[in-house]
Amino acid sequence: MSDRLNSAVICIGSNVADREAVVSAALGDVSRGGVVRVSSGLYDTAADNGIDAPYINLVALVDVAHDLDSLRALAKKLEREAGRTAASNSSAMPLDIDIIMWNGAVVDRRQYEKPYFKEGYAKISVTQI
Repeated sequence: MSDRLNSAVICIGSNVADREAVVSAALGDVSRGGVVRVSSGLYDTAADNGIDAPYINLVALVDVAHDLDSLRALAKKLEREAGRTAASNSSAMPLDIDIIMWNGAVVDRRQYEKPYFKEGYAKISVTQI
């Protein structure tokens, strides 16, 4: 962790039974020691394949004391703690945390282009980014 806050746009999703609680808790864990500047709020999206259980998603702009590698490591740790494994797939995704933008730059172009991210990103005020 550094003394300076970094800005991250993250997308958090889950499609398990307690998905709202999982996503909300993950946002709190990711932003601990920082601040959530703006959030899309929770919203539903269909699974990419159109077959599996729908997702609850949330896109947020957060200021964090982590550097990018530390935030990525925290995201993976939280995913594992929520029950995500290498075998997890869209039919049962306990928790998915993607860091899409870092200090104003897109760092995950593939996720940036996904409809579920674009939907949530449109809900946050780009004037605050």
